[in-house]
Amino acid sequence: MLSLVMMTRNSDHYVERLLQQAKFFADKIYILVDDSTTDKTYDLCKDYATHIEKVESPGYIEPVLSYLYDLPDTDWIIRLDDDELLGSRFIDNKTKILNTDVVAYWMPRYAVVRKNFYFANQPMYPDYQLRLFRKGRIVQPPHIHVTPTILGKDATLEPHIFHMKFMYKSRFERVAIQKRYESIRQGAGTNVNYAPHQIPEEHYRGMIRSCEERIYEV
Repeated sequence: MLSLVMMTRNSDHYVERLLQQAKFFADKIYILVDDSTTDKTYDLCKDYATHIEKVESPGYIEPVLSYLYDLPDTDWIIRLDDDELLGSRFIDNKTKILNTDVVAYWMPRYAVVRKNFYFANQPMYPDYQLRLFRKGRIVQPPHIHVTPTILGKDATLEPHIFHMKFMYKSRFERVAIQKRYESIRQGAGTNVNYAPHQIPEEHYRGMIRSCEERIYEV
């Protein structure tokens, strides 16, 4: 069995697309809602969640991930951000992917700039993310933008995550996120690897290609 886990904040105008999609790949859904949320995110999410609660966070996700990863009672966990979706390849091949001796998978991620198009250059792509793993087989440090330790064999997948941030969030909102991360730790918002993930249009105009995979549409 597979659980979707997610931390979210002020996402009521887009998170339902992921929650509707999750019905086709997740057996259970565990959601933490930042207690600073001011919109209807909690009320919307509770209709889909196996478990939901409000939690306090310092403005970034890593300190709450260990708790989030302990909640499911399934063998496998997939974590997606509230502005992410899965491609059809994962959902079509879920059983085969999970029936393996691998304990953690890295998934490539499209930074979607408009429908079916993505920023194609590094570090925007392939931008591998460690999001699919067996419960208890990764150790997540509480520090911002720190990669977890894997306890066992890992591998990469062809199925993609679709990062919809650049369609869901305005440039003003993304700059605010960048400044907040930078205030937490110098370089966390403006270093050469992270900065393009907030304002790629300042760095990579024209480096756009058509997605080879498609979002799984409900």
